Amino acid sequence: MDGTARTAIYEAFGFRISSDFPMPELTMHEDQSHDDIRIRQSDLSLLWREVNDSGKLVYGLGDRVLFHVPDTAIFCVATGDTIWVSPSDGMDEDKMRLYLLGTCMAILLLQRKILPLHGSAIKIGDMAYAIVGESGAGKSTLASMLMRCGYPLASDDLIAVSFENGFGGDCRGPEIVPSYPQQKLWSESLQRLDMKIGDYRPLFDRENKYAVPIKDRFYGKRLPFGGVFELTKFDVGRVEVSPLRGLEAVRALYRHTFRNFFVPMLGLQQWHLDVSVQLLKYIQMRQLRRPSNGDTALQLAETIISIANRRNQDAARQSYSSS
Repeated sequence: MDGTARTAIYEAFGFRISSDFPMPELTMHEDQSHDDIRIRQSDLSLLWREVNDSGKLVYGLGDRVLFHVPDTAIFCVATGDTIWVSPSDGMDEDKMRLYLLGTCMAILLLQRKILPLHGSAIKIGDMAYAIVGESGAGKSTLASMLMRCGYPLASDDLIAVSFENGFGGDCRGPEIVPSYPQQKLWSESLQRLDMKIGDYRPLFDRENKYAVPIKDRFYGKRLPFGGVFELTKFDVGRVEVSPLRGLEAVRALYRHTFRNFFVPMLGLQQWHLDVSVQLLKYIQMRQLRRPSNGDTALQLAETIISIANRRNQDAARQSYSSS
């Protein structure tokens, strides 16, 4: 498969990414001499016809994952370093980039043994805290409220969790690797936060979710991973917090792994279990229950800030006592 010449090298998720397609969401890398990941345009139609014998839209082919988004593109994510793209005629480029920076990047992270969580990551103190939850739980609205309180965003939608030095005695612990300076917000969230919808562009044509640039509120360096907050809606009268431990926490991490159906497709079930168990040795995981009705974003943000500050103080004391 031969791609066309690259146009630029960007940075996201800790990598230099060269791309045949403009990626306006990403920041140009200062060093344009080499890359870690390549996004290449290529004709995948023949390969798709060869494998597409059952009408499925996703196929695992050893060290490659091939999938088709009708009216957008055929994608092939290979060996943790290359994404091949075969665009459909008349496709929406904004929609194609959503898949490149979402599903394709999640597959590539898994191929590299980097855990992709679905949610937002916020820097509080010297640590990053992840907010996860089912669609509609209010993750992005809560992240926006925390940003309004002065805490920068490290990642939105796709959170890359890295054990750069593996597990064991020399491991410095898990880190959150920043994504890129953009947040995705539903129109309801924009209205709730008194943000004018007309100031932002839809993620793609006829979409009710909007791209919100946040360069001035984005933290672009790796951060120690402090903890996870699982946001849920319940018929409760006030915000409630409870810890998640053991098997319950392991299940929650799998539940909130980005596109978790790729884990068995890539043969990574045991790896995912192992990395989840190791991760829980370092981080604290809590469930945040909010009332189904009413605006509790500020109260939730204050709860997270309070818990994170106590966690940061404990970590600082442990570091001081061991030095």
